[in-house]
Amino acid sequence: MESTPDYEGAPAPNTETWWMELYGECLSALIFICLKKTRHEVNAEAIASESFARLLETVRKEPGKLRDKLSMKKFLYRIAINACTDHWRKSKNNGGNPVDASEHDVVDEEELVMLLEQRDALLHVKALILELPSKLQQIIRLHYIEGKSVEEIAEYLGRPVDSVRVDKTRGLNKLRELVKGKEQTISPGAALLILFWISTNA
Repeated sequence: MESTPDYEGAPAPNTETWWMELYGECLSALIFICLKKTRHEVNAEAIASESFARLLETVRKEPGKLRDKLSMKKFLYRIAINACTDHWRKSKNNGGNPVDASEHDVVDEEELVMLLEQRDALLHVKALILELPSKLQQIIRLHYIEGKSVEEIAEYLGRPVDSVRVDKTRGLNKLRELVKGKEQTISPGAALLILFWISTNA
């Protein structure tokens, strides 16, 4: 059984195992991008699956076009974004309620990088929250992940509002320290997004 190459520029071994591994690596990023574009979970999942099928079809018809994992990932994300644009246009023509048209301009490299960095930042934030002391972790999770207000959290935990607000600030400050301590493992773009998010919420 052939294993996935150690680096993304390695030639792609055309095996079922390798394709399944690629699908697993890309699926969450695909769905994230599609959710950002469609804001509809079912549509996002359908477009993600359809995009991967179109990648396989392209590789089958034009075997020399995409030779390594990195080029396949970029091509796959472009397929997904363009499919979201097509979905938006069809929804608009059918009298649906699509999201703002400005979000469906032709995608460029900068937008693709930004979307993936947003996803990476979100994944890192969720992982970093788990490293907070339990009391701070709970408040940050309730407020920023579950969307509860400080007042709702205070009532839920049976604590004074001011105490919850102080711990929210402490949690954000601790997150900032964690980000700066993991600069070797977090991409610069994702780290910048996390620090910006912390600064705007502190």
